[in-house]
Amino acid sequence: MKVIASHNQSEINTHHKDAVSNRAFLLRYEFLIPLLLFIIFLSVTLPGISWGAPSIWHPDEVVYIAIHALQGQTEFDSSNFNHPHLPIYMMLGLGKILIALGQTEKEVLIAARVLSAVLVGLTVVLAYIIPRRMGYNAAVAGLSGLFLLSISVMSQYGRFAHNDTFVTFFTTLTIFFLIQYKTSDNRGWLYAAFFASGLAISSKYSAISLAIVPGMLYLWTMRRVLLKDALRILETLFIGGAVTYLGYAAGTPKALLWMAFYFKRLIPALAYNANYGRQPDSVRGMFGQYAVFADGIGILMFLLFIAAFLWGCFKLLKAYQAKSNAETYRAILLLSILIIDIPIILSYNYPVRFFLPLMPLFAIPNALFSNDVYQLARHSGTSRYSKLV
Repeated sequence: MKVIASHNQSEINTHHKDAVSNRAFLLRYEFLIPLLLFIIFLSVTLPGISWGAPSIWHPDEVVYIAIHALQGQTEFDSSNFNHPHLPIYMMLGLGKILIALGQTEKEVLIAARVLSAVLVGLTVVLAYIIPRRMGYNAAVAGLSGLFLLSISVMSQYGRFAHNDTFVTFFTTLTIFFLIQYKTSDNRGWLYAAFFASGLAISSKYSAISLAIVPGMLYLWTMRRVLLKDALRILETLFIGGAVTYLGYAAGTPKALLWMAFYFKRLIPALAYNANYGRQPDSVRGMFGQYAVFADGIGILMFLLFIAAFLWGCFKLLKAYQAKSNAETYRAILLLSILIIDIPIILSYNYPVRFFLPLMPLFAIPNALFSNDVYQLARHSGTSRYSKLV
């Protein structure tokens, strides 16, 4: 019996050493996890990305504007205000490099699609990094990246040269900067978030509500000294607003260099976009978005999203009752979801690609929810529940 007990103890010690060794390896080479997620995404998305080239079969690929500009057929920044210009300028710059290297419009189209795929791949990487900055371990962060990777519309629309991939990346980058700000309490990260939100708006007008999030987080952080430090708070918000506008102007320079000309034409374009696609039987996104969202990502993933969101709200309520700041990071994610969704709520036109900026913000709470369920099962006293989870 002593021999058997000794053997069992030795086996346990071996397993423990292996677990410690694996954990040390994971921590040392953790960069391989987001890199692997990025590579997997591109390996799924890039094959067949040249479909239709040099013809543009998808009407929403704004790369056609950049190609026309390369051919000298349009000055889009003076005539096209249906879209902000950051994606078009980036595709145009990429196109000029390729044309200078002797390539054709076909290669420009393909390269623009590859650029979109890379941006979505980087978004998957951010979906891993954000939970790590929130203090969660690599397993939870990896699960977040896997959740986003498993949403087929990310790959499906990641191969289109359109502005939804740009706004998705810059929206997620904004949230990353906000998490960094909350972690470090360094206002440089807050201004970076303001600037990134400006880049998101310069990618697509629907991101305009995103600019509210950094300001709301800052006000919440300073809530105990709102009256005492009112001037400093107003100064920070003013600088933040200016930085947001600079971010927008970085991708749409006419908004800064020729304001009167730009805004005179922008306002009618926004009014047109507000009612675009409206039919007699159209309903606003407040009521119609859920069926579109569920159909786009699958009913099981949709139900998981809803469960994670409701669980997050419950956790926030418990933290508020306990007067705890333990769920601040989750609050940032849920608040961002609600605010980013506002343009969809008010719109009559909301195809599934409009939901792309929300996908990372749902994938991360999904991972946190799964981790919470696992921890509850683990401490339930029955090991099979945690193994099942």
